[in-house]
Amino acid sequence: MTRTKLWRLSLAAILGFGWLFLTPAYSDDPLNLAAQEIQKLNDSVSDLNYQDEFISLIDTAEQKYDLAVAAKQSRDEAYTAYDTAVTQEATALEQKNLAQSAVDGQTVTVAAALQDKNDAQDALDVANLNVQTTQANMQNAGGSGLSYTVYYLTRGFGGVALTAGETGCHGTWTSNSMSPGVATCYRYENFIVKFTGTITVPSNWTSTYFAGYTDDGFKMYINGQLAINNWREQGSTWSPYSPIYDVSEDKTLNVEIWWYNGGGPGYYHLGWAIPGGWTGAGCDYTGGWGVGFSCNLNTFSSGSGATQEQINAYNQAVTNQAGAQQNYNDKTTIYNAEVSTLNTCNQTLQSKTVAYDNSVINKANNLTAKNNTQT
Repeated sequence: MTRTKLWRLSLAAILGFGWLFLTPAYSDDPLNLAAQEIQKLNDSVSDLNYQDEFISLIDTAEQKYDLAVAAKQSRDEAYTAYDTAVTQEATALEQKNLAQSAVDGQTVTVAAALQDKNDAQDALDVANLNVQTTQANMQNAGGSGLSYTVYYLTRGFGGVALTAGETGCHGTWTSNSMSPGVATCYRYENFIVKFTGTITVPSNWTSTYFAGYTDDGFKMYINGQLAINNWREQGSTWSPYSPIYDVSEDKTLNVEIWWYNGGGPGYYHLGWAIPGGWTGAGCDYTGGWGVGFSCNLNTFSSGSGATQEQINAYNQAVTNQAGAQQNYNDKTTIYNAEVSTLNTCNQTLQSKTVAYDNSVINKANNLTAKNNTQT
């Protein structure tokens, strides 16, 4: 027996007994089949004639063994890859569920923030209305009428009326007729009267302007600005027109009207333009030495001044308005921040959903690869 043949027989014997420790659990496993085939060869050793054909069979068995080892390694790798894919799918599903929970929770938070914002808007609307109401209460505190102050006329050089001197009397006219002399503190010449109040135009007016018809001088301030200046001694004369005032939104105009009579009978009449023409209004003082005086005061508020209670109510309303505005601004900022967070949560959920879907596909692919190693 040659040394080569003895080596091959020894290898065959080792392989045959070695499979007792390497035989896998599957009866049809390639390693098991190869081991069985080699075992059969070992069982035949005693009958061998050491021919080359038998050596070829041993070579074939060795090749099958190598292939079986490679197949087992591929199968083990496929099992490991599948187990990893199962774990990855479970992790991806957990992360997706956590992202969904975050979206659900943040959606509730956004809804609450929106409700807070809407409540703040309602409170601000109420605060704005309270400011308007308390302001109107102050402006209309005196009711219908005109405030008046009568001054003694002080003449300057050349006989032109320049200034009002000592106060004669003052009050509020609240009726459309006055007793003779009351209008001028029973002075029928050399006096100045100052009227103050608020003109409220009818609701259908969109614009208006004014003029005075007086003997002697006349001037008029509207909303604190000089609108008409006809301050001179004259017979009964119309003054120039005032500027045109837009009353399409605000129907009220604050007025201060001055009229003086230097001597003899005087005349005062205030007129203003309406759509389609002029209307007379205000106070007429005519006749001899103050015998007749009448006022049309229905469109005037006296402007006699608000009570301290009304002033306090307005100031408190303004303070509340500022607080309501700040609260609304804060709630709006919070709402916008919560919406931004919700958008981020939705983006995260979208990303985790894609990752989970990919893990499901990866698991299916690895399961197919695992099954293919068993065929």
